[in-house]
Amino acid sequence: MAQLTGALRQRKTGPNADGRTPDAASFLPRRVLLFPVLAALLATAVLLNVGIGAVEIGPARVLAILASHAGIDAGPSFTTQQDSVL
Repeated sequence: MAQLTGALRQRKTGPNADGRTPDAASFLPRRVLLFPVLAALLATAVLLNVGIGAVEIGPARVLAILASHAGIDAGPSFTTQQDSVL
């Protein structure tokens, strides 16, 4: 039984052809994608939550306000109150 456990442990943690362990090789793609996915989720949450409050601002208007601050005139019109709140 001890030999079997040792063989499984050696197989599980042994290096691959590229020198990484199997655990590190399978973890790398998830680690690379983690930050962009979290950033996209944060941006989506911010856009959706801006509309919840005393002044209603839809996601399209939020993008239009941000674009106008960047000097791009595009999207739906918005009020100065919505601009100030955002």
